[in-house]
Formats: sequence, C-alpha cells, structure tokens
Amino acid sequence: MAENLWTAFIANNPSNNILTCSSYDGVHWTGNRPVDQTSSQPPTIAYFNDGIYLAFISNDSSNRILITRTRDGWNWEGTWDTNQTSKLAPSFAVWKGNLYLAFLSNDSRNEILVCSSSDGMNWGSATDTSQSSQAAPSLAVLQTENALCVAFVANNDSVNILFSATSDGVHWSPSFNTTQATPSAPSLATFKNQLFAGFVADNSSNSLLISTSQTGRAWSGNLPIQQSSPFGPSLIVFNNSLFVCFLANNASREVLITSSPNGTNWPTSPISVEQSGKSTPAIALAPFFCLAPPPPAPPPPPAQKLWTGPSSEGGMIVIYGSGFPNDLCSVSITSGGGFFSATTTGNIVAGIHILSPCAQAGGFGGESFTIQVTCQGLANPVYLTINC
Repeated sequence: MAENLWTAFIANNPSNNILTCSSYDGVHWTGNRPVDQTSSQPPTIAYFNDGIYLAFISNDSSNRILITRTRDGWNWEGTWDTNQTSKLAPSFAVWKGNLYLAFLSNDSRNEILVCSSSDGMNWGSATDTSQSSQAAPSLAVLQTENALCVAFVANNDSVNILFSATSDGVHWSPSFNTTQATPSAPSLATFKNQLFAGFVADNSSNSLLISTSQTGRAWSGNLPIQQSSPFGPSLIVFNNSLFVCFLANNASREVLITSSPNGTNWPTSPISVEQSGKSTPAIALAPFFCLAPPPPAPPPPPAQKLWTGPSSEGGMIVIYGSGFPNDLCSVSITSGGGFFSATTTGNIVAGIHILSPCAQAGGFGGESFTIQVTCQGLANPVYLTINC
C-alpha cells in the first residue's frame, strides 16, 4: 500500500488544538482534521500497529504524556495515559516491533527517559539514558547497526547537539558531540544509511542546518538547507527523498515543507501545507489519508405542488404552488378546449390570478385544461390539469 506523508501540529490560536493533515506527494495537502485533543507542546506521531499514534503533553499543569490514535485517518480514538510526565515534547520511534517514546523528566534534572509499548496503549516503566537535555529529544533508528538513537541539546550553556544510542533499549552509550549547537530541539532521521540531524542555527539568522554521520560518533560540518525557522524542524524520508517540515520564520507561522533527493541539494522555495502552527510540526508516514468521510447526500428538493383556489374577481381562478426554487413564476394554459391564455407572472406562493379556462369555455362540463408553471431555477415546467 502506498505511503502518505502526515503532519501534526498545534493550531496557531489560543485553542491549542492538535491538528493533522496529509499528502500523497508532499506537495498537495488535505485540509486539517482536529484530533479532538489539546496541548501547549508539539506532538509526536508514528505509524504503528495498523494505526497512526500521536503522543502529546496534557494541556494542564499535570504534564501527563497521553496517547491517541486513528486507524482510518479520520476517527480518533480516546486517550491512553502512559503514566509518564514531561514538560517538553516527546518523540516516537518504532524499533524491534515496539513503539518507543523519549521525553524529558518533569523536573529540573531534565533527564532523558525512554519507555516502550508493544501495542501503543500499555506502557512500561521509563529507562534513564543517563543523559540530560535542555530541549526535547529526538529518536531515530539506525538500520545499519540496528540501534535506537537519540539526539538532544546539552544541558549546559554550550547548547551543543549530542548523540547517544542503544542496542537493547536499556543500556545507552556515552554521549557523542556533533560539534554543532542549537537553542531548539533537533530532529534525527536516517537517510541513505546515514544519520541526519536537522536543527536551527545558534544565532539570530534562525537558519535551518543539517549535519550527517555514518555511526553517530563523528559528524560532518553543517549544511544550510536555504530555509529558516524560529523552531526546530522535523525530518523524515519519503519517496526516496529527505523531507524537512518546519514553521515559517515570520509572523504567519505557516507550516512549510522542503525536500532533497540526496540531502545535499535543496530548493530555495518551500512547499506550503496551507496551515499555520504554533510550534515544531511533527511528521510521519501512513498508508491512509487524513480525509473526511464523504458528506451525507443533501436532502432531495421538495416536490412541487400546484392547486387552485377561487378568486374574488369574476371569471378568474388563483393558481397556488409550493416547493419551487423561486416564488416568482409564470403561469399559462397550454392545452384544452382550443383555448390558450397569455402568460401571467406573479408570486406562486401568494397565488397567481388567471382567467378561468372553464369560464372561458362557456361553463360547460367535460372540458379539461392543462396549466403550465415555470420558475427560475426549475429545470422543467410543472403541470396541473383542471377538469371543468
């Protein structure tokens, strides 16, 4: 089944609603779909166990890490509590058949903790990675070493981007310095058997940069991707290219996408998701769209009805009608008794006075006449038969 690109972000308004949208090509995006959850921190999303799972920090002082999911891209199920808390955004990764979640401890120590789940709903206790960070961590899987990796910002004034990894989910390596620095959360992804770290420059330019590594121990210098943002980006591999999702570096806070087929050459103009966010957007892949089910069919238009009534004017009758798209209608006698009337226009609801065909026929019984009514917006005339 073909994969689709998804993003999840916090609405750029006081509601703190979590919104999602998706794209089949990274260029054309659906409208947003509310998850019916709120958070003041960026969410994280991943496809796991036949559904999109979304983790977020509760929008209250408890800072609980909660989980919700969708299996069809439209209907989001309720929330599951991971029994963990954090003050900054969590990060997902799928590794060895389990869903892993990294987050900072909800205290001044800023420890990086990791827990996992085999079903996305029931979560084990947290493992301490023996690392700490002043920004949210980012998980990724390095397939060449079958290792779970984390990138984070040093918990000191250097704001260096550091890296650690584990082969069993319990024992984590000492940190390796990427020799890059950022004031915001970095993002980690694997592309063409390399680790890519995306981050905001540690200066007033807010330039988005990337650095690469084969193993996570030694890192390249930084490469600008010709974009800027006040927040860290999100990285993912889609359609054999490296995609970067970020917010515009202006008051619009537009959600933008850029991509590269090799991680080196980047376009100057990003793609707009046509959404606006409040913080770093999350990104993931899933085999289904974020689409609404088809709307219910509109009710059929009311059937047109015609009837006659007496007129206070001699030799006249009144034609009444209902269910017409427009009250202004025209009435004429089209057949019967060799008598044809001129067209009379008026309000069909209030009643249109016309010469009585029976009176015009001399009042003899046995005659019948056909009344034709036409109105603007009505595809076909409506007829009424009058028997004298």
